Amino acid sequence: YIRLSQFNEQSFEAIRKGDTHYPTSHGTPALLDAIVAKLARENGVHGVQHSQLMVTPGAKWALYAAVAAVVDPGDEILVIDPSWVSYSPIVQLNRAVPVRVPLRYEDNFTVTEELLRQYVSPQTKMLMVNSPSNPTGRVLTRAEIDAICKVSIEHDLYVISDEIYEHILYDGAVHYSLAAEPGMAERTIIINGFSKAYAMTGWRLGWMAGPANVVKQARVLQTHS
Repeated sequence: YIRLSQFNEQSFEAIRKGDTHYPTSHGTPALLDAIVAKLARENGVHGVQHSQLMVTPGAKWALYAAVAAVVDPGDEILVIDPSWVSYSPIVQLNRAVPVRVPLRYEDNFTVTEELLRQYVSPQTKMLMVNSPSNPTGRVLTRAEIDAICKVSIEHDLYVISDEIYEHILYDGAVHYSLAAEPGMAERTIIINGFSKAYAMTGWRLGWMAGPANVVKQARVLQTHS
């Protein structure tokens, strides 16, 4: 609560000073610097450059832009299910195919290497991961992170890691950022924002961090939207 209060005070002060003008379409240098520092401090993701970042009007747009920057028509994207209601429509809007990977309640919605392999095909381009999960609230374990990394690297898949709920943790659960894992930085696109951790839903501020070539394409899309 102290951190949230301090953040809000700084935001209000910026408004009072008239810092309300149009910035560059992908984020001001100061905000990009803050995201770089946050990734290193909280997620163990180091060395991120401004060219690997894009601030967006909400995390949903970051998700859409990340998919649009990577897929071609007919590509398949694995969607770990149960999933947030917008994932599959975002894939379909980009003329790709959502392939649902069903998790079982009886198994505590556990992701395994064997399960992922059942749904990978030659057309698979990307895997969408959300932890902590909406709607289950479940947080990926160390073993599940290892399984996702192994399959993604073996099949050369991009991974969208939706981490918008990263600070909503209970019962000693630990959030692991996929981009911090060996061999994952070059294929992982982190999606995050300010709505959940900072209770700033009305501000519609999100961001993405990923490989520079992916972010470059996403920036072109955002600039011309």
